[in-house]
Amino acid sequence: MRKYKVYLDETIIWDVPDKPDIITDTMLFWELLQNGKYEIMLNNTMLKAHNPVDILDKIKYKIIKSQEAIRILSRRFSDFAQPDIKQVEKKCSINIAAALASESDYYVSWNYKGIVNADTIRSAKIIAMIERKKDLIICTPTMMIQ
Repeated sequence: MRKYKVYLDETIIWDVPDKPDIITDTMLFWELLQNGKYEIMLNNTMLKAHNPVDILDKIKYKIIKSQEAIRILSRRFSDFAQPDIKQVEKKCSINIAAALASESDYYVSWNYKGIVNADTIRSAKIIAMIERKKDLIICTPTMMIQ
């Protein structure tokens, strides 16, 4: 059986919100990651922008290296005519582009403002359809552990 590809953003690794229920769900999600339930995808640019953390040593992951494809897809968010897509922060659009370029099934984040919201989810679906990419499911760790 094929493992689902899961793209992780900064809020799952470095910037976990300091709320007990979010910390608990993040820890439960990391247990699934450590057990190899998913194929984990990380953006090379994101890894270079942060200090290494021990938790990454406990999981197997693939680094997304297709930076040109990421740039092109990211630009699509900026250039797209829909007003809601223009509101997606550049960092968020780069992460979504990386997830789409890697053909990830899921994008997991705690970033409700920039990622896990109706406008961004709709925008990602539109870009995926236009670019003939796999449909990307954007969700939180809570949704992944249930």
